Amino acid sequence: DGTLYWFSDAAASVDTGLWRVQGSVFVNPNEPSTRPYTFVLTGTHLLRLTGNRGTAVQAGSAGIPSGYTTATLLVQNLEVAKTGTGAGAQVDLTLSAVAVAGTFTLTSGVVNTDTGSGAFVLRLLGGLVTSGGSFTATSWVGFVGTTGQTLSGSAGTLPNVLVQKPGTGAASAVVASGTPSVASLIVLDGRFDLGTGTTTVSGAVTVGGNAGGLSADRTAAPEIYSTST
Repeated sequence: DGTLYWFSDAAASVDTGLWRVQGSVFVNPNEPSTRPYTFVLTGTHLLRLTGNRGTAVQAGSAGIPSGYTTATLLVQNLEVAKTGTGAGAQVDLTLSAVAVAGTFTLTSGVVNTDTGSGAFVLRLLGGLVTSGGSFTATSWVGFVGTTGQTLSGSAGTLPNVLVQKPGTGAASAVVASGTPSVASLIVLDGRFDLGTGTTTVSGAVTVGGNAGGLSADRTAAPEIYSTST
């Protein structure tokens, strides 16, 4: 119900089960030591951020995706299910980068990645499911996995969405379903498949270029298309 801390010289591996946290998650926060530490979240676990106490996430992780900084917390499945209103219902991913290897689920509450002087990109290697909740308007979500990814929405509002996927064919695609709503859509590398649902974009749609601090290597020519037509 409080805050989870994990410091250097501590080791843990969480392969299965549910971690339910109402407070904040700090892994090696501001730890001045250079001693090695391990906090590897693997397998099929779910980290659920709930309650109405407000949640901040700050982390360094030994399970870092290739090309990511040491201040990236990599979790398998992450769900935001905050309750109530006000500051207690907000999750701030503004102190370090966060990546989700499995599925990110937004059920309720507000997610913020904007630090006030720039924004982190919540990097998704798997799927994204929204059934409620929202992001702050200047937050970012990026689809950067090396296999095919999905975006499913029945309610809730997504922020600025980046697609930068390597590879070709199905591995380079993000396939949408349901009725997802996003603030803006930028496809830098890879493909965004509109699927059989209805994707609503309230802001700009950009194909190509460079944005959000993600380089455009053009492994797969960026495009938006629909396999349903």
